[in-house]
Amino acid sequence: MGLAAVLLFAVEASAQPPANCRGVRACAENTGDVAPGACDGGHACEGNSGDIAPNSCASGQSSCRSNIGEVAESSCRQGSACKSNSGDIATASCVGFQACLNNTGSVGEGSCRGVHACKNNSASILGPLSCLEQQACIQNSAPVGVRSCNGIGSCDSNKENIGNDSCLGQNSCFRNHGTIGNNSCHGIRACRNNGRQIGNNECNGDFACDQTP
Repeated sequence: MGLAAVLLFAVEASAQPPANCRGVRACAENTGDVAPGACDGGHACEGNSGDIAPNSCASGQSSCRSNIGEVAESSCRQGSACKSNSGDIATASCVGFQACLNNTGSVGEGSCRGVHACKNNSASILGPLSCLEQQACIQNSAPVGVRSCNGIGSCDSNKENIGNDSCLGQNSCFRNHGTIGNNSCHGIRACRNNGRQIGNNECNGDFACDQTP
């Protein structure tokens, strides 16, 4: 092969989209559409039936195994990030080990980022930028607003609606079972174990409305 042919081959190769379905059984029994650069890793999209956008379901084993939800670009990254997920996942969301494992709710843009961030979540995470950090919305079962539930365990096991810009800080709304308005519950354990209705701009400060016995 002459130099010109080699150069032409290199140019053509560089113009090709990144490969998808790389890894042991990466797309075995998959029935969904898989975009370039998606489903990269062992069992990444095995048994998947949802459509997977570019650069999603990658960087770990079983990232979207048995997924049935729609996955937008650069989402569901790292091991089991969206395994057995059935909710629709927006761009750059569900990033982290088991971030959205067994999730059944829709996830907004740039949300559910961190280890177990939205594991076993069963409600809508509006986003953008909600449920950030480890176990932020694990076992959550009620809608979460924009830029809310940010901090380790911030809305772990939450059971009631949370507004926008609320529950910011470690364990800020841990095991909350009362409705929370906008811009409330800022601080470490600010509304931990809360069971009452909290309005807008309330309970801001560490332990401000902590109901732990």
